[in-house]
Amino acid sequence: MACEGRKTSDDKRGGQRVDFYFVYYDENDEFCYVALDYVDLRQYFSRQRIDPEGIAIVVEADEAFVFVGCERTDSLFCLKIGKDRVISWVGVVPVGVRPEGVKAFAVDGSIYCLSANENADGLFGSISLCGLN
Repeated sequence: MACEGRKTSDDKRGGQRVDFYFVYYDENDEFCYVALDYVDLRQYFSRQRIDPEGIAIVVEADEAFVFVGCERTDSLFCLKIGKDRVISWVGVVPVGVRPEGVKAFAVDGSIYCLSANENADGLFGSISLCGLN
């Protein structure tokens, strides 16, 4: 879940993170519980306002790749979740102005991500295509 956040009482902005919910089952494949983990994206940028907007997940070879459109940084952020549910940083790539919509997909073992980008002046948007090596 991309958590853009809102202003707090001290005029800062909360959120600015990505939340993950993992569902666990017992040995009979019956639901047991949900665990929450999160990544605060501010630790990877030199600013306090990132505004994560769109999010997309694609699974390839027992790993999940999570792409997040970060509106205030004009970039896509990528995380990887392994089989052991450990979340790790993959990278950040600049895209068009203010990415919002994000789609990810795999083709022949390669991972791709599309972002739909606003434009600062509101006239023309753009679409960015990124590949993960």
